[in-house]
Amino acid sequence: MITDFKGKTAVITGGAHGIGYAFAQECLGKGMNVVITASRQSSVDKAVATLEGGDRLIGVQSDAGDAEANAKLAKLVKDKFGQPSLLVLNAGISRMAPIHDLTPEKWRQTLSVNLDGVAYGTLAFLPLMEQQTEAHIVINASIFGFFSAGLQAPYFASKAGAVAFAETLYYDLLAAGSPVGVSLLCPGNTRTNILETALTGEEPEEFRQLIEAEMAAGTSPAFVAQATLDAVRDNTFYVTPNTGDFIYPIEARFDRILKGRNPAPEDVGDTV
Repeated sequence: MITDFKGKTAVITGGAHGIGYAFAQECLGKGMNVVITASRQSSVDKAVATLEGGDRLIGVQSDAGDAEANAKLAKLVKDKFGQPSLLVLNAGISRMAPIHDLTPEKWRQTLSVNLDGVAYGTLAFLPLMEQQTEAHIVINASIFGFFSAGLQAPYFASKAGAVAFAETLYYDLLAAGSPVGVSLLCPGNTRTNILETALTGEEPEEFRQLIEAEMAAGTSPAFVAQATLDAVRDNTFYVTPNTGDFIYPIEARFDRILKGRNPAPEDVGDTV
């Protein structure tokens, strides 16, 4: 929980685009110092230039899925701004392909960013954050952390893992009497470029158009970021600001688990 954001420091992985960029805007607007990361220096530079945060903003090229890179990032943040109060583990990638076309490299790349990034970020920053009287970790796991479909096995697996990690972290910190709170962000359809980057270029044109239309109809990243920071202030764990039609496959999944029913295509309907 963080009752007053002003003057505190936020670290946002994957902060150059989409939801991460919106988090950076919101945190700067609340008077926070902000550190954003991205895997490409060009993305970092562009985001820093457009955010115009002055001395309260720095951008760092960093690999979310690399333990040493996270440790270096934590030291940089401490040296620049002191102990951080808010950690938003938002970095994520997606690749669309059936399991038949999955390679070890594609699997490892997605798991590295989406799941290792959550674990390594937490391990690097938690000791610093526990020195604060108020601090909070936000883990962006996606609504797909609650159910799966086809074509994105590494993405679904990594997001389910992020849900499990966040829930375990919550219990562990609670048992330890830690001042660090945890929120699990599971947004639904949001206007970001993650699905566009997931496409291989070999899909039928109608499929690409469907994906583009789906993203265009999504919720704004700013709405998701605002709702999440409200949850941080209220110490809310589950944050589902735009579940929308995804509530049906979530309910269908747990219903079939409890009833011992096999998965079926109609469980996900038109939501995926």
